[in-house]
Amino acid sequence: MSQGQEAAELMRMNDSLSELPDDILNKITCMMDIQDAVRTSILSKRWRYICSKMFESLLSIKLQSIDISNLELTEVLEKCPLLEKLTLRSCSKLTSLRIGHSNNTHLKILSLENCFNLREIDVSANNLHTLELRGVSRWSKFDIKTPRLVNALCHDISMFESLIFPSKLSAQNVDGAMPALPIPRVSRFSSLRQFSTVRRLVLSVSPFSKNDRLLWVSYIFMAFPLLETLELNLFCPKRQPKEIWKDVLDKCPNRSITKLELNGFAGNHHEVYLLRYLLENLSGLRVLSICPSEKVYNSCDGWVNGKESILGKEWFENHSGWVRSIISPSVHLEFLYYHQP
Repeated sequence: MSQGQEAAELMRMNDSLSELPDDILNKITCMMDIQDAVRTSILSKRWRYICSKMFESLLSIKLQSIDISNLELTEVLEKCPLLEKLTLRSCSKLTSLRIGHSNNTHLKILSLENCFNLREIDVSANNLHTLELRGVSRWSKFDIKTPRLVNALCHDISMFESLIFPSKLSAQNVDGAMPALPIPRVSRFSSLRQFSTVRRLVLSVSPFSKNDRLLWVSYIFMAFPLLETLELNLFCPKRQPKEIWKDVLDKCPNRSITKLELNGFAGNHHEVYLLRYLLENLSGLRVLSICPSEKVYNSCDGWVNGKESILGKEWFENHSGWVRSIISPSVHLEFLYYHQP
């Protein structure tokens, strides 16, 4: 069948379907995914009306492994005035995301996962309180205007860099590491973007990079000046550097963080170095939680415990006295141990 014949057949089908009652058309649209519903709405004014009514009442949308274009997504968002939660997962055609300029003033939760081709993320959402980033390109340009953002979850250190530093500064390192040390510290901090409303930060990180020497910790303190809960999900590369850090970092005192949670703690010397540095600077700390199990998030509000480090459990049993000796008596120390089913 030629393209002309296919078009004619589509028009005949459209004419026939358009004659059906609204309740039947509503049932048809309910069986479609979002992308097909958007494309169907282009067929006729009647279809556009039926699909628009379906979108108008949506509070949550999750698009997974759907080849939706920038234009199609924009059309979806414009039809969802009450949308509160948007999840985009493995949407490979998306290169640009713009939210809040003429749509979605009610959006509260935004989760972007494995959308590797996103290059521009422009979000202006007054009610957004949770932002989750996982598998977004390190070269993405962020323009975030969210005066009520409270929770930030970033599952990749390179995305964290892109979020808090302007794109030109981030692009100086092609290997995805933090900006190299030769860049003057004053200029780096002066170009750092602040998120003064964020109270909880979840960050997946490996404390093994030779380039930054835990300098990213000071980035956290300065980018999130009123942060209260810091959750670091540690992961260890298969090949760990044998070098033991001997250089002394400048202190970066912080009084706002009251809870520190370290997950996936194995007790190796780099993680101990990280723990010591954090405790030396977190003068307002009230709760310290250490867990040998990895914490794997399956959504911004749900997680499971991954592989447990036996070494981490043994390290805590042998060194809990040392940890207690270097923290204030007012700090509550807890070791989180989760039994796997």
